[in-house]
Amino acid sequence: MLSSVVVSCSLSLSLPTFAESTIESSESQYLQCDHVEELDDGGKIYVYYIDGIENDFPVPPDGFNPLKASDEELATYGFPPKPEDVKELDEWTKNMSTYKYTPLPVVEKSNVVRDIYQPTNKETLKADSNINGLESTTGSLNWSGYVAKGNFAMMQADFVQPTINPSNPSYTHESTWIGFGGYNSKKLVQTGTAMNTDDGSKNYYAWYEYLGTSVAYPEIRFTNIKINAEDNIHTYCSFQKANNKFNAYVANNTNGTSQSVLVTLPADEYFDGSTAEFINEKPTVSIDNGLTNYGTTNWTNCQIYKMSNIWVNLGSTTYDKVIMYNSSNAKKAEPSGLNGQKFTSTWYNY
Repeated sequence: MLSSVVVSCSLSLSLPTFAESTIESSESQYLQCDHVEELDDGGKIYVYYIDGIENDFPVPPDGFNPLKASDEELATYGFPPKPEDVKELDEWTKNMSTYKYTPLPVVEKSNVVRDIYQPTNKETLKADSNINGLESTTGSLNWSGYVAKGNFAMMQADFVQPTINPSNPSYTHESTWIGFGGYNSKKLVQTGTAMNTDDGSKNYYAWYEYLGTSVAYPEIRFTNIKINAEDNIHTYCSFQKANNKFNAYVANNTNGTSQSVLVTLPADEYFDGSTAEFINEKPTVSIDNGLTNYGTTNWTNCQIYKMSNIWVNLGSTTYDKVIMYNSSNAKKAEPSGLNGQKFTSTWYNY
């Protein structure tokens, strides 16, 4: 077991060099860590208390190689666990082999809030019996994608970060994410990337978020994980009910950086493992001109870990297809048919 020593958190390690204190703006707030746990292998865990909730950002030591790491080391640093199945191990190895380093965490809380599934007044259509696994197709004001149904503990997906259309107006927003819950309850934990056009600029970034039965906190950004259009993104999240830990992980396989966080959350308040989502979302913001024109998102490696201790493709589960509409029932985004662990999501309207 890795032992640790607790030391104070140097501000220069937790914030960008231009930040001399906690920075606030109308859109975001940089946060300062509370303390650092120095591990005996040279790694560190930067501990933040955000709205009273402990968020731990582990940073492995220089030279860390997830391909050679022990199961304990992978768990300590928030990496996806090494699978036993040969096929799954090949996919895991491909993702982990791109890893170069984890930057020191720069943690930013914004005013963007994602929401649970919001249905439209479109009729929910029961699926044709010859489509294996598909239970129904439903409309949503904010989601487009697939919702797997079952009893889940871990999940992952890959996608190519879409490019914001050059003709896109200012103040549009889109989020591509995986997560648990939010379909049948108010509980939702999630992580992914976003593409926004506030003030006419084109912004891409990684983030995570957690919503409970009584409170919905805004997104927290992995600011030091740089996201650009056309980057290859790997996402992973899990929830351990036994120790109330939510693990979110985003890796940019194009530049070799990744960031994970382990959040202490009461499972009864935040975790609903009865559904697992693969979603393009129109989030809620104060100034809004609609859903960012992302063209097409190519989703691959969409998998869920069942409580029976096996990884399964999204297409091997019972699932719902979700199409996004506006309040006038005009289509905004729609996923393609599902091919095992792959599908595409297409933008139609702001």
